[in-house]
Amino acid sequence: MPEVNSRNFFVGPKTISQRDRFFGRETEITRLTHRLLAERIVLMYSPSGAGKSSLIAAGVLDEFTRVTNAEFHILPTVRLHLTTNGAGHAASPFSQAAVRCLLGSQEAPDGSLPFDSIASLVGYSKEAAAKARGNTEVCLLLVFDQFEECLTLLPDRLDAAAALFDDLSRVLDDENVWALFAIREDLLAPILDLGRRLPTRFRHTFRLDFLRGEDAKVVVEKTLALGGYTLEKNALKELVDDLTLVNVQDQHGNFRWRPGEYVEPLHLQVVWTYILNQLPPGKNLISRQELKRSMAEGIASVSTPGAGLVASVFGGNGECTAPISRVDDALAAYYAGELSRICRGNIEQERDLRFWIEEKLIDAKRTRIPVRQGTEQTDGLENASVEMLYEAYIVRKERRLNAFWYELAHDRLVQPILLDNAKWFEAKLGPVAQRYRRWKQTGKLDRYLLTRRELRTARRQEAIIGHASPGEQEFIQKSRESARRAIVRFWMAIVIPLLFGTGVTAFLAKSKLDAQRLSHLRQFSALRPL
Repeated sequence: MPEVNSRNFFVGPKTISQRDRFFGRETEITRLTHRLLAERIVLMYSPSGAGKSSLIAAGVLDEFTRVTNAEFHILPTVRLHLTTNGAGHAASPFSQAAVRCLLGSQEAPDGSLPFDSIASLVGYSKEAAAKARGNTEVCLLLVFDQFEECLTLLPDRLDAAAALFDDLSRVLDDENVWALFAIREDLLAPILDLGRRLPTRFRHTFRLDFLRGEDAKVVVEKTLALGGYTLEKNALKELVDDLTLVNVQDQHGNFRWRPGEYVEPLHLQVVWTYILNQLPPGKNLISRQELKRSMAEGIASVSTPGAGLVASVFGGNGECTAPISRVDDALAAYYAGELSRICRGNIEQERDLRFWIEEKLIDAKRTRIPVRQGTEQTDGLENASVEMLYEAYIVRKERRLNAFWYELAHDRLVQPILLDNAKWFEAKLGPVAQRYRRWKQTGKLDRYLLTRRELRTARRQEAIIGHASPGEQEFIQKSRESARRAIVRFWMAIVIPLLFGTGVTAFLAKSKLDAQRLSHLRQFSALRPL
């Protein structure tokens, strides 16, 4: 077969940019564009990882330009990045951040800005655009991406967020200014509350959901075709179904994997980037076998996992596990890469994160479970670390019953996380931590507890005991209790027979003495008449 020049157009975990081709969201792009044109001010919200930034950058802006025949002057998309100067005690540090973002590199050498508010900059931009176009009136479009950062970057400065909204209110009083705001769904309520300061009070919203399975197939087909790749028949359906898998509980309480309705766009990009990067050079036909083959010992299914890594992770119980495929390899590689990026070589920090994810977010049946956010820590992990996992799209944050809850971003992450944790723990941890994991995976069976000799080794390994996770501390304590019981059983096995033997000997000696006394008494009684 002649070598074919093919190219990987999947972007991985990055945002799809305006120069990239964007597929699968045509309906959402059209609906959002028309709503924005009709309503002027629109708030778009979505779950984390649904792809709102990509939708704006690679879809909505181009469609808006096309529909309006380029009559609008579209300003650069704003992110509220704070600098040292912008994060101080100024009345509106977020307005300064927005002005800095809109100006790009037009700051003064001393870092000062030529405009003190968004309103003044927008007014100047309108005049400049009108002069350049030879019009008296010019319509502007403002776009704020990840606008929830006005609440998350300075959580103790609600006055700064309020000042930003007051500034935006002055901007949006001009009916020739359109605005699109994009936020995470979990912060919709406080944003709507602040939005009452704006002219339309955020009456017009647009919710972006995850990709539907059929739309995900369109994304894959068109992106592969753009790069010169072809897929074997039915291979695409199997992989998309794999990405939609969710763990569903039946009426008997058992969990089973079932195809769901949605695909996370991030997972789709990550998986296909990984698959194409693993193909041999020049190969452009992707077979079903290529998608099923897994680095986890090449096992295509863990319904009967046998031995090895998969069995060590799932304990021979396949009822709650999905078929292991390239999806697991790709998501495991993404998970490992994000933890490595977060921890920057800090083995202890990565170990704590991996333990926390496995112990707190995954139960014994390998299903994801939620944990409620605490004041400073969430179930033993610093909130700052949990937020890093959230920003990496490993966990999701939702508001339920007036509280924030964290859980794994998707059921489909459970299996790759367990597999990658198993490999990492085996490579990085000592025997004590490995035995703890085995004890936990097997339902905390006593036969996997540490012996007295192993406990002495553990005491010498201060790094393990001194920085043990709560689960490890429980394991070591249970091992000590078991060792004490073993000592008691050992001595009882020696002492009880000794006591029994001594008692029997004493009883026999006493019986012999009593018999002798009885014999003497009888002799005495016989001689007494004489």
